[in-house]
Amino acid sequence: MSIQGQINSLRSAGTLHLIPQSWPGLPIRRVFLASESVRSLILGPAWNDQKEEDRAYGLRAEIDWFIDGHTIYVRPESEDGTKALFARLNPSADEVWTLRSLKPKPSLRVFGTFADRDVFVALHWAKRTDLGAGDSEEWADAIGQFKTEWHNCFFPFNPLHGSYPDAYLSNAKLI
Repeated sequence: MSIQGQINSLRSAGTLHLIPQSWPGLPIRRVFLASESVRSLILGPAWNDQKEEDRAYGLRAEIDWFIDGHTIYVRPESEDGTKALFARLNPSADEVWTLRSLKPKPSLRVFGTFADRDVFVALHWAKRTDLGAGDSEEWADAIGQFKTEWHNCFFPFNPLHGSYPDAYLSNAKLI
């Protein structure tokens, strides 16, 4: 079985969800797959109030931007503080990425990786304020949870590994 076969199997089982474009009929140039917890964040009903729902709509717009194939700004490796939408975390060999939804507050981090070029698999998420500093135990726990979910879903397959960022994303720019 291939990683695509595993994706298809997980989708059939309801463990992994294809997030569709918000506007049906638009071309899908990239694929965004999500675990149930990430799908609930994006599409509901995980929201407790209107503020959380509005926040989810902001994230959804960024995911639509990704799916549409628009330019994706990627954080240069080992840099902090950029406004990039995607970043690969250190150590880069682990292939843990975050979709960095910065506005509106609270900022969100969606943890995932690439199964293939332009195929992002999102398995975990957290509010940035709950993660603390970049070297905090909370960050390590969130990364560890993502890695465990990847292993549980995709073992023995590894995430895509290649030249940063072009092997992962078409139409990517470092900022």
